[in-house]
Amino acid sequence: MVDFHKQFPKSGIGKQHQYLLERLDPRHDILDYGCGKGGTVKWLLDKGYNVVGYEPYVEQYSNTETLNRKYDTIYTQDVLEHIDIDEIPWQLFDVIAQEQIHIIDLTPAKKKLPDGRNAHITLLKTDVWLQLFRTYATGNIVDYRIDVQPDPNFGKRERLCLHIKHG
Repeated sequence: MVDFHKQFPKSGIGKQHQYLLERLDPRHDILDYGCGKGGTVKWLLDKGYNVVGYEPYVEQYSNTETLNRKYDTIYTQDVLEHIDIDEIPWQLFDVIAQEQIHIIDLTPAKKKLPDGRNAHITLLKTDVWLQLFRTYATGNIVDYRIDVQPDPNFGKRERLCLHIKHG
């Protein structure tokens, strides 16, 4: 895995995405997997949510014990597109949470890695992401949508917002 926070020190400061607020239950124990520098964790804490973050490259959030407990909900936001497809922890998501929310950027990143690859190294179309989740996740996709926002670099930025429940 690539430590994006060393290469791009201003990244990972948090995003306030409405899709999270529409689906997260403040009574649930929630894990922000790949929380970066914790901006979204802090935003949700300020709103009264019971949330913790995990980010292997940021000392404050790198305690692997965080991954050894159960959560009601786990979410990723602008994380999965930064992970090589073979390294996405599908089973971990299923094991530690009854519910998953994923917000995945479908648009190329402005930033490039030192080897010349786009920082969104797993840049897939919606139908491919959905098939991957249907193949690897044990839960059911209960909702998904494409969120389109204006973007100064690409005209528009598209994100797949996906909600999975187990049982």
